[in-house]
Amino acid sequence: MVTNMKDWVVNFGATRHICGNKSAFTSYTTLKEEDEQIFMGDSRSNPMIGKGKVLLKLTSGKVLALSDVLHVPDIHWNLVSISLLRKAEVRILFDSDKIVLTKNDAFVGKGYCNQG
Repeated sequence: MVTNMKDWVVNFGATRHICGNKSAFTSYTTLKEEDEQIFMGDSRSNPMIGKGKVLLKLTSGKVLALSDVLHVPDIHWNLVSISLLRKAEVRILFDSDKIVLTKNDAFVGKGYCNQG
C-alpha cells in the first residue's frame, strides 16, 4: 500500500519514522513484548509493536520509501524524521508555508505547513 503524504507530519524532534496504522506497511516484522518503548515529547511512552517499510506518495507523484518505520498504534500523527531524511541525503527546504524535498538536486516532492 502506498500512503498519502498528507497523512504524515515532518518532524524535527523525531529520531525515528513512526506510523500508527499497520495497513500502511508494505513489509512488517512484529516486535517482542519486552522490546523498547518510544518516549514522546510530553514524557509519555508508547509500546512499539512492530517495524517495517512504508511507501509515501508525494505531490510529485514519486514514492518515498521509508525503512525501519516503527509501528506505534497510539501515536496521534504519523511522523517523518527530518534527521533520517537528511542521513538519506534528502535535502529539506522550508520556504514560507512549503516544505520542498530534493535529492541529488532533483525535485522529490513538497508539502505544506499546517498548524504551525
